[in-house]
Amino acid sequence: MQTKIVYSIISDETDYYLEAVIFSVTSLRKYNHDAVVVLVTDTETDMNMRGRSKVSIDELFNQVKVVDIPVEYAVDRMIRSRYLKTNLRSYVDGDFLYIDADTVICGSLAGIDFFDAELASVDENIIPENKLATNRAKQVNLYNYLEKHPYRNSGVIFSRDTDLSREFFAEWHKNYLEYASGNYNLKTDQTTFNFSNIKLNFPIKALNYKYNYFLWRGGKRCCPPELLDEALILHYFNGNKYALRYIADKSIFKIIRKQGIDNSLINCILDYPRLLVFPGESRLWYRELDRLNDLYLKGGLFYNPVRALAKIMCFICAKKIKNA
Repeated sequence: MQTKIVYSIISDETDYYLEAVIFSVTSLRKYNHDAVVVLVTDTETDMNMRGRSKVSIDELFNQVKVVDIPVEYAVDRMIRSRYLKTNLRSYVDGDFLYIDADTVICGSLAGIDFFDAELASVDENIIPENKLATNRAKQVNLYNYLEKHPYRNSGVIFSRDTDLSREFFAEWHKNYLEYASGNYNLKTDQTTFNFSNIKLNFPIKALNYKYNYFLWRGGKRCCPPELLDEALILHYFNGNKYALRYIADKSIFKIIRKQGIDNSLINCILDYPRLLVFPGESRLWYRELDRLNDLYLKGGLFYNPVRALAKIMCFICAKKIKNA
C-alpha cells in the first residue's frame, strides 16, 4: 500500500480520543500490515499520551508529527484539533488517506492507491435534508452557498500530493480559522470543508461509501444499508441512536486506557465489527428495518421493535465489557 494513512488528535486524560485512535489504528493494522500510519498532534497531546498510554505510540505509528499551534488558537481544544486537521497538507508529504479517530477498519484499504482523483470524500445528504448541516450553515450565513451543491463528509479524506490538493487545504484552513473565531464561532470543520470546495470549483470528487460508511447523519439515511458487507471503514459516531455507536461504548475505551488493546471482547469486535451495526445483515432485514423505522418516525408504531432489540444487544455487550 503506497498511500499513507493519517490520523490527527488533540487529547488528554479528560477524554477518550487517544483510546479511540488506538482502537482504530489497531483495526487498521489487522488488515493493512504494510500501511505507513502518521499521527499529527500538538506538543501538549504528545507529552500527555506518552505518559499515560498502555500501548506504545511509536510501535502503533510509523511517524508522529508534533506541531506547535499558535497561542491564539491553542486555548480552545476543538479549534486546536481542527487547526491541525484543516492544515494536514502542510504537515504530511505524499498521497494520504485521512481517517477520523471514531472509526473501525474492516478490510484492506490498498485499493485507494488506484483511485483516480486528487481529492475525494464521501457524499452526505444534500444539505436541505440534513438538519445538522443546515443549522451550521445558517449559523455562519453560508446556507445559500451550500444549499444546492453536493455535501461531502470530512471524516475520511483522500488527498494526492498535488498543487490542487495543497491549494484546497490552504483555502480550507483559512476559511476554518475565519469562521471558528469572532462572531461566527463555528468550531466544527465540515461546513467550511464544503464551502472551500465550492469556492475552488469543486475539486473534491465522490469517494465510494465503503471508505466512510455511516448509516445516518442529520436524521436521514446516508450510506445504503445493503452495502454494509462492502464497508471498509465504519464511522461509528456518525451513526444514529441504534447504529454504529454501540461498538464504541466508552467502557471499551476505559479498558484500553486501563490495560491496553489486548482484551478478548475488543478482539472480538475487531474480528467482527459489521455484526454490531445491526442484529442482522440480510437485505430483507434492512427492508424491514427501513419500513419499521419510517412507521416509527411517523407515529405509526407505539415503539420501534428494532430500536428495542438494539438496546437489548447494547445492554448485553455492556455487561460483558464490565465483566471483562
